[in-house]
Amino acid sequence: MPRTKKHLPHPGYTDVHLGADITLAAAEFGRAVDRYKRSRQRPFPAFTEILEVVTLLGYRKVPAPFESWDELVELLDSLGCRQPVVRG
Repeated sequence: MPRTKKHLPHPGYTDVHLGADITLAAAEFGRAVDRYKRSRQRPFPAFTEILEVVTLLGYRKVPAPFESWDELVELLDSLGCRQPVVRG
């Protein structure tokens, strides 16, 4: 009779990473992904599913900061915004 491997349940994010030097945000993210994987029975979620978890945690994409003041002025010009008059 062939032997089969006994599959043990995954210990979960917090059990695996006890004592690891991670931030609170990273721990929260890890627990959220672990909960998602368990609730959906998805050991390897797609990137779109991970994006859903990140969004539900409250993360939002923000515009990249401008490299220089001139870059901001160029953007405002391209949008048809008038530059403020600086009086000195």
